[in-house]
Order: sequence, then structure tokens, then C-alpha cells
Amino acid sequence: MAKCPHCDANLIQADIEAITLSDEKMSTFRGLSYSCPSCHYVLNVSIDPTSLEKDIVQSVVEALRKH
Repeated sequence: MAKCPHCDANLIQADIEAITLSDEKMSTFRGLSYSCPSCHYVLNVSIDPTSLEKDIVQSVVEALRKH
């Protein structure tokens, strides 16, 4: 079973929070933060895959409309 590296609690679920990510060029992306529900230690941060998919589809549709 997975355990929190901070408090050693068994992890059967994680808290997810929507966050904004930025890179060195100050471009922003929608992201997700995953944390331990017991101690709130951040376990992982990633780009929000659903938002990324929507952004890609929107860009493709806009490009196709220009042709």
C-alpha cells in the first residue's frame, strides 16, 4: 500500500487542488496539486490533463477554421 513520505499514513486517496503553473518565460498553465489528506503534504504537481486536452482541441479547431 502507498504511504505518505511525510507522515507515513496509508494513502487510499489524495486531495486534489487546481493550481496555476508558470515557467521561466512566465507562461501559465492550469495544473493540479495532489496532497496527503492526513497531513496535507504535497505529493505531486502536474499539468491538468483535461485542461491540456481542451486547449489542444481548441487550437486545432481554430487552425482548421483559418484554412
